[in-house]
Amino acid sequence: MTYYQILKQRRIDLKLSIQDVAVQTRLAPEYIAAIEENDLDVFSDDYSFVRYFVHAYANAIGVNWEAISVEVDQTIKYHAHKKNMALTQAQRRIVENMPKAQASKRSRKKRSHFQSSISRASRSLHWSKRKLSPLALWGIVIVAGGFLLTNMVSSMLSANEAKARETARQAELQKKEQETQRLSQQRKEAKLEEAKTALTLSETADVPDTVYIHSDQAMPWT
Repeated sequence: MTYYQILKQRRIDLKLSIQDVAVQTRLAPEYIAAIEENDLDVFSDDYSFVRYFVHAYANAIGVNWEAISVEVDQTIKYHAHKKNMALTQAQRRIVENMPKAQASKRSRKKRSHFQSSISRASRSLHWSKRKLSPLALWGIVIVAGGFLLTNMVSSMLSANEAKARETARQAELQKKEQETQRLSQQRKEAKLEEAKTALTLSETADVPDTVYIHSDQAMPWT
């Protein structure tokens, strides 16, 4: 059986509804149903939380996470790869269907030898005017340096923002993990409380030095 079939069968054996599991794990019911049906497209192409969701589900109903973790990771990687391949193929089809632009040919009038000579002489006379002054060169260097500095600062800010988002995401995951463990512990304690057996002792005058033990449940000993 696959991991999602194991989870679904375990939930059914415990006579729990999807809504019951959703309350325990604080996950949306559609996420629980998607995990059981292996429909990871429900997670809107963001598979970063799928592993945590499955882990929380397994802990809530008493399924050994270590036994299914490898299969869960492989399934997530497979779905992510399939989604990336589909996106790449769609982009390729869009590019292939785009109309190819035809380069327009510009007609040039043929100039006479005299006109060409005049043009070359004019360019030679005005070449010195087109040379950049040292001040202009320094201005270009300063502008280029400012542009590079701006890009570096922008990259650093983007990296810091990404790091802050990742830190917040990890904190949220840890918080949810702790909440899941707390709910699992409460469930275990509730089962232990239900399993406790109430014993009562009584004596009778007919048989001296004898104590009778009474229990509402079947005893494993006499």
